Amino acid sequence: ISGLAPLSDYVDVLSQIAYEHHGGNSTSGIREVKFSVSDGLDYSIPDSVFILFDTINNPPIVDLNGNSPGLHFETSFTEDSGVSVLAVSPNLIITDVDSSMLSWARLILNKPIDYMEYISVSTENSQLIHTYDNILGILTISPSNQLQAPILDFTSVLR
Repeated sequence: ISGLAPLSDYVDVLSQIAYEHHGGNSTSGIREVKFSVSDGLDYSIPDSVFILFDTINNPPIVDLNGNSPGLHFETSFTEDSGVSVLAVSPNLIITDVDSSMLSWARLILNKPIDYMEYISVSTENSQLIHTYDNILGILTISPSNQLQAPILDFTSVLR
């Protein structure tokens, strides 16, 4: 703000200053905003406002049916057909407003009837690996050589 104006105008403008943050991976900590004014002849001693910035980790969101209404996906399987079925839509969406990376994805076959019933995935040609616990029916997909991998890698493998 600059220019010749009554003191009350500056007070009005300065009292409306607001701090904002628009997403991204931030760190918790203190943000400092310094204020100073001048009467055209001399400068004030700067004064500060300290803003305690607390990060919030929003969880990732998985939508198995993509842009279709709802979050769930339904499909049909015919026994002894010799054909497996996709457990997710080719339009699957995974998002995370805090990060473009994920640590793992887990798929759980709820109440498997026997050991002949299982879920599978191919992680070939990706930076991901998978393990399957056939007793609990849990398929876990994770990065092969780091702590996290891009969401796009997980999305590609799951589609």
